[in-house]
Amino acid sequence: MTSYFFYTNQALTQLKRRIYLALIPIFILSFGTVCLLVLSSGNSDMGKYVSLLSQIGVLVLCMILLWVNKRNTNVIDILLFLSTTLIYNSNLSFNILTELGNNGNVHLGPIAYWMATTYLLYFFIFKRKVALIFSVLALSYSVILSSIHTLTSPFSDSNTIDTLIQFNMATIGFIICLYFTQHIFEGFLEVEVNKRNAVTDYLTGLPNRRNLDNVLQEKILAVQNSKQPLSIILFDVDNFKRINDIYGHEIGDEVLVELTTYLSKQLPTTAHFGRWGGEEFLIIAENLNKIECIKLGETLREIISNHHFQEVGSITCSFGIAELQTTDQPKDLLKRADEALYLAKEYGKNQVQYTA
Repeated sequence: MTSYFFYTNQALTQLKRRIYLALIPIFILSFGTVCLLVLSSGNSDMGKYVSLLSQIGVLVLCMILLWVNKRNTNVIDILLFLSTTLIYNSNLSFNILTELGNNGNVHLGPIAYWMATTYLLYFFIFKRKVALIFSVLALSYSVILSSIHTLTSPFSDSNTIDTLIQFNMATIGFIICLYFTQHIFEGFLEVEVNKRNAVTDYLTGLPNRRNLDNVLQEKILAVQNSKQPLSIILFDVDNFKRINDIYGHEIGDEVLVELTTYLSKQLPTTAHFGRWGGEEFLIIAENLNKIECIKLGETLREIISNHHFQEVGSITCSFGIAELQTTDQPKDLLKRADEALYLAKEYGKNQVQYTA
């Protein structure tokens, strides 16, 4: 259901979170300053004071939620949407029905400045079509208030009507601009998603074989120039077909996700880890020679065999290791690692083998 209202792209969610972390403190400081000015001026308008305090309270709550939940901003989005809509519309109602035309006033006041922020927030929070629906509803409310003022207010005249027409027309233009800007943005977002999917494994989120091929080629060229060691580890899950046969393919997929999530936390920061295909994975270990890589392979083999997997209990993996030689192409290095993995399987599985 949330995917209908919100974008589910994780990178976009993290960007949104960073924007909130930057902007919300600024708004808290701004509203707090206005509160102090209202108090110091002796203004008896308690409604304005309560409105400001409410906004500050919502923003503080949003900051807390940002720190508690670092993966999802949906609750914060909804809080900001509801509070902004309520405050904007209530102030708009007061300005149009009470203040406009009173004592010769022909301006809507500060609420006119917040129109852009309100509609920007709608399109920032929601998908384009959902944001358009909320924007049209807000605009409709503004038009209704304008009609009530025009037809019933004793302060209505050509100047106030002109103000309302210009305000609503500017709002329509702003919504149209935001809608088509969002359309362009969604096009770029779709391209980015497709580019990411082309080099990312759909199940584990790891780099896929195409991605690993490119990384390996790039690292081999870099290493050959720098004379630094480079090794690779090719490993797969022992008896994975048996897991699928007994528990089903869905559980098999969950095992692979749990395995890769767990292993990703154990690898050196210089290692490149990806899914080579099926239950087979590749680790490109920069700056590790064969001895260091064998040691890493043994460490990984041991922690996997000791780990309790949620659905199937324990599993084991077999590892094949190869170190880059001077004249190696990627296919040569991969071939030796594959031969080492084959030996590990032949000699009983759940072990590490190396071929020169």
